[in-house]
Amino acid sequence: KLAIVINEWWDCPIVVDDMTDLQNQVDILEKGIKRAGYAIAKKMDTTVATLFSSLNGGTVLGTDGAAFDDDLFISLWEKLNENDCPRENRYLVIDPSCEADIMKIDKFVSGDYGEKGAIENGKIGKRYGCKVFVTNNLVAVSAGTGAYGCMFHKEAIAMILQQKPKIDYFPEPLKHQNTVNVTALWGLKKMRDTWGVPFYTRKA
Repeated sequence: KLAIVINEWWDCPIVVDDMTDLQNQVDILEKGIKRAGYAIAKKMDTTVATLFSSLNGGTVLGTDGAAFDDDLFISLWEKLNENDCPRENRYLVIDPSCEADIMKIDKFVSGDYGEKGAIENGKIGKRYGCKVFVTNNLVAVSAGTGAYGCMFHKEAIAMILQQKPKIDYFPEPLKHQNTVNVTALWGLKKMRDTWGVPFYTRKA
């Protein structure tokens, strides 16, 4: 039995002075809340990515700084098969450099090889039964060129959201301003080491 420590607590405050709020035609606070929520979501994404390089016993496939190609994709898939990982619910998380590399591979972007529509909303169509997502929040390789991407099963890493992003509103009339603070509390843990395989991306 593995315990998950809830130790990630983050907040993102937004302060809007009364004059700015009154002179704008748009709702500044509403836009601020959305951006604060986005910042919290990016932080959650980053904390998950910090565990990628430790999966598969810390063995990272590929070459730091090298382009992502079909051979690497197949090697990641093969390694999960060797580790007796279920074929469903697999994900590949890459960065924009890998996305650019994939755009040069007909097998990924052509409808002749599978799903039509190459890249949309940060998601690249499923390949080899694996859903592919793009993020800017991968962890850079220390003293290297790229970052750590990962192919993994959804059970490789567990995350508990103890407190979903919560919005607190603080009017401060004596300061002629309003403060909105978005907070969240979560924890995560590597659960199945062999059900995830990290790899090097071309650049961080």
